[in-house]
Amino acid sequence: MSDFFFEIRSGEIPAQMQKPATVDLKRLLEQKFKDLQLPHGEISCYVGPRRLVAVVRELATEQDARHEERRGPRTDAPKQAIEGFLKSTGVTLDDLEIRETPKGTFYFFVETFPAMATKNVLPNVIRNVIETLHWPKKMTWSTTTKTWVRPIQGGCALFDGQPLEFTVSMNEDGHPDPFLVHFNDITVGHRFMAPSPFAVKSFEDYVQKLQKAFVIVDQKERQEVLMQQINDLCAEHGLTILDDKGLLDEVTGLVEWPVCLLGDIDASFMSLPPELLRTTMRVHQRYFSVHKKGGSFAPHFIVAANIIAPDDGKAIVVGNERVLKARLSDAAFFYEQDRKQPLAAHGQKLDKTVFHAHLGTLAQKQERLVQLIDLIEKEEPIARQDAKEAAHLCKADLMSEMVFEFPELQGIIGSYYAKADGLKETVAQAIYDQYSPKGPSDTLPSQKAGQLLALADRLDTLVGFFSVGLKPTGSKDPFALRRAALGVIRFLEIDYDWALDRILSASFDLYEGTKKADKSLSKADVLKDLETFFMERLKVYWRDQGYAHDYIDAVLSRGLSEPLSVMKARLDALVSFVETHKQEATNLFAGYKRATNILRKEKVAALKDPVEILFEKEEEKALYKILSGAQQEIQGFLSQGNFTEAMATLAPLRSPIDAFFEHVQVNDERQDVRQNRLNLLGYIQKILEQVADFSKIEG
Repeated sequence: MSDFFFEIRSGEIPAQMQKPATVDLKRLLEQKFKDLQLPHGEISCYVGPRRLVAVVRELATEQDARHEERRGPRTDAPKQAIEGFLKSTGVTLDDLEIRETPKGTFYFFVETFPAMATKNVLPNVIRNVIETLHWPKKMTWSTTTKTWVRPIQGGCALFDGQPLEFTVSMNEDGHPDPFLVHFNDITVGHRFMAPSPFAVKSFEDYVQKLQKAFVIVDQKERQEVLMQQINDLCAEHGLTILDDKGLLDEVTGLVEWPVCLLGDIDASFMSLPPELLRTTMRVHQRYFSVHKKGGSFAPHFIVAANIIAPDDGKAIVVGNERVLKARLSDAAFFYEQDRKQPLAAHGQKLDKTVFHAHLGTLAQKQERLVQLIDLIEKEEPIARQDAKEAAHLCKADLMSEMVFEFPELQGIIGSYYAKADGLKETVAQAIYDQYSPKGPSDTLPSQKAGQLLALADRLDTLVGFFSVGLKPTGSKDPFALRRAALGVIRFLEIDYDWALDRILSASFDLYEGTKKADKSLSKADVLKDLETFFMERLKVYWRDQGYAHDYIDAVLSRGLSEPLSVMKARLDALVSFVETHKQEATNLFAGYKRATNILRKEKVAALKDPVEILFEKEEEKALYKILSGAQQEIQGFLSQGNFTEAMATLAPLRSPIDAFFEHVQVNDERQDVRQNRLNLLGYIQKILEQVADFSKIEG
């Protein structure tokens, strides 16, 4: 067993493509070595701006001899079929074996591959990687016909401490002027600080020598160095960094040797909205924003250079400050142009702006949001009015110069324009909050008006796209409907009294006259699809919170006819009941399932309430008595929304149910007694199902 590693050097690999490339590379290598029947240890992949690297530990030094067999046609098959098989295998009829099988007598071709030294196989492994590794965008260069993310400049490869020297042609066979990539034991360091080539003896030697040549190979280590420098700068100047994992990942992919520097923002721009400053620096310059200790936006930025400058980076900082000033001047110009008219004037253009080809205009969407908010909120008139006022203007900033330049600022910049127009703070904040939460870890809007607008916006979007057949399929979700559904779930889980099925139905009705008739689906079909979709989203959401899948199924079996806050309370009560009454719960669930199975087996069409005078055994009398009492108690607790106590009421049912099944024969010869006992089983089922469907619970 020996280690194998290789490096492919190229032009600058886009940062957003780097992490997926390491995942795909590892997958390719694992599959290739499996196909080659070459045992190996751990595979690790590394990436930076100019190189993609893989190291395979404990790779077998020899490929074992192996046999591969192909079954051909039957021996009595037509001559043409047999000749075709011989042609595809490149052998004669004498080279084939004849075998009897359960399906008849067939020809077989067995090909033997002799043992081969691994070092002779590895060049083709690398060739295969170059030809098959997935890049979202690829290119040709010079005379090449084969593609790579950027022009390949060279490669380094070693196995068992020995260099692998070979070439890879970037052209199809027979090309008159092939472009060859040379692989050997040579690599190069940092483009500017250590460009000279040098030889390496192993992967460890490669990493150490590149470190001395100002290249950090491991992207995780490079990010740690980057973050440490940022934290050191912040500590030195009394600042805090604004968390931005996406930007941190991107900058890690832009530098081989990070050197963080602190620059200043021109004071004349500090009156602009902080989000505008932050977005300009992030999107155009990949700068990190910083705050003062008190939390306010600081007039500074942190830039990660890719070089150690002789003047400690002073010239780099000055250059970046100059570029940033030009960027912010453009942003300030767009801001001033937008402010020449009120936000409502921008909104007047929405009636000519399509929301979607089959779903009307953005102006129509705003009107639907106003109506939907009116339906959702009945108890807080002030919040409702603020949300409706915000809804009338919420998409207006999409027509602004600022959002055209920075789409990330939609909603945010509209809220600033609303405040400048003199609208209430709560209305402006609702416009700001309409796209929150943007992800599973984002917090919900704190104000009710913002919650209402954000909820209505997601409901309208979901119902609209589902109603014209544009629902997510597999991994494809171009309209981010799964994320929208998660937002709806998080909002409705708080305290809204609306059941999800009712609110989806109401939202569907508001589209009347808006959708294109030839694309519109029936209301029943749309609501059924939405229910299935939300059920799946709820399962994922609650599983991510640690709830067992069978408990979730037990609660969701009731459908979406209750408010999500009620469904969540049922789920929590079920978990609490099982944890505090474990043995009683186990036996109770078993009894419920037994009753359900008997009723299913007997195919009872209609059950009635049991008749007491038909009870003969003490156990069935006792069971009926305690069930009747429990029924009243459970209904009382459920009416109060107290699911914990309703569940606790079930615990004493365990013993009488056990006694019933032990001492009472349900299948009595007398039809009236038998039916009455079946009705009693139905009574068990009816009472327990008020809380959850316990047949879904495993174990």
